[in-house]
This record gives sequence, C-alpha cells and structure tokens, in this order.
Amino acid sequence: APAATPTQSPSSPSTTAGSRITWQGKQWYLNGANLPWYNWGCDFGCGSGSGASSAASKAAIESAFSGAKANGVNVVRWWVFPGDPWQITRDTSGKPTGLNSAIYADFDAAVALAAKYDIYLDFVLFNAPSAVPQSWLTDSNHRSALATTLGPLFSRYANNPRVMTWEVFN
Repeated sequence: APAATPTQSPSSPSTTAGSRITWQGKQWYLNGANLPWYNWGCDFGCGSGSGASSAASKAAIESAFSGAKANGVNVVRWWVFPGDPWQITRDTSGKPTGLNSAIYADFDAAVALAAKYDIYLDFVLFNAPSAVPQSWLTDSNHRSALATTLGPLFSRYANNPRVMTWEVFN
C-alpha cells in the first residue's frame, strides 16, 4: 500500500500507511471521542424538552464539542436510540411503521453544532442487539420494515458532510 501523506487534519500523530482513511477527497486521521448520550434515550426525539435541540442540552453539548475540538478531536461517536428505540413507531406485531418526527430537530441541532466546531459525526443507531425488539433481528419482514422506516433519516443527511458514518450497533 502506498504511504499516506501528511494532511491538514487535526492532530496528525501518525503518517504511516493504514493509519488514515480517504473521505471527502482527503486523507484523514480519525481522532475521536465517544459521546454515548447526553440524556439517555432522549438526545434524538425529545426535542425542546431534553433532546439535543433543547437549550440546556445544546449548551452542554456545545461545551463538550468545544473542549473536544480544543483537544484535537475531529470525530464524535454518538448513540441515537439507546435502550428501547421508542422513537420508532410500531404496529401491534412490533413491526416498524415510522419515525417520530421530533428526531429531526435534534439531529439538525447536533449537525449544526458539529459544523460549528468542525467535527464529524459517527451515529450509532442502537446500543446492542438485545435492546431492539427481537423480531427486528429474526423476522425478515420486520427487518425490511426497519430499513424502510430508517430510510428517510439516512436520506435527509446523506449529503451532509458532517455525518460521516452510521453504525447499526455499538
């Protein structure tokens, strides 16, 4: 493999081959931090109450992002639906049917803060396979419905340069 070239990305502790990824046309050394959640199960979906778009949450997350950036962090890994993913609506069989629209204000706030501090986001959808309804793992119709349900979320942020990756499970 060709040797990686030095870049302008923050905190460049290594220039050896394999220590960088190509993304957005540049070579990146990912220096990240984990923000599992600010308000468990509410960062995305609780809106002005205690979601990422609430004044109190935004202030705290802004402080965290500011400190992270000052310490060379360029990627933050953030759990989206930890615990019971109540933001995903379901029919009586547990099959996913939609997303609570309140998540979008919280995602928009998170992405805006990431842009303000030149941070990229790695969103983790669920904290563990044991946290989601088992039918989402075992029933192909439920898995397909889950993919369809999450599609609008992925589409909304597909071209946002601040959203680097989506992980299914922690």
